[in-house]
Amino acid sequence: MEEGTTFQASERWVIEQDDYKQTCYHRSARHDSMETLQNLLDLSTNPQVLCEILQIQDIEGKTALHYAASNSAKRITTILDSIKECDPKDNQHRE
Repeated sequence: MEEGTTFQASERWVIEQDDYKQTCYHRSARHDSMETLQNLLDLSTNPQVLCEILQIQDIEGKTALHYAASNSAKRITTILDSIKECDPKDNQHRE
């Protein structure tokens, strides 16, 4: 996350990372949990913050989209890939 990014209190928990540096977005994509992902997306109030969250990489360098695609979670892959606020060319977290 970029320094200076601010979150509303209701959004702070979504950026918490576990021991593997995964967020709840990573876990919902990894487990093909469409309902959980949709709830998370519905909670997002700031498109730029959502984009930054979706670009968070875990300890293996994978984002939620990586997990969705590698696990053949087609619905989740389509949704994450369709979020237009995120421009992979501007992703500072990718190598």
